[in-house]
Amino acid sequence: MPFYVELMFMLGSFFDTDPQYRGVTRALFDMKDADEIGGADHLYDVIMEYVDATLGPQHEYERPL
Repeated sequence: MPFYVELMFMLGSFFDTDPQYRGVTRALFDMKDADEIGGADHLYDVIMEYVDATLGPQHEYERPL
């Protein structure tokens, strides 16, 4: 559960139904048929692909505060 809450802070409270995160929605739907750890690993992989695509693999696109 803490991972899900962390995703809520990172992507917004309704990330699981947000159309801009279709890959995340698919991963959450696929988790229903998988074991808990395997599903969480898959969700983590999907989230990291999104983060790498938007912030860059080393977060080089992120603007410093």
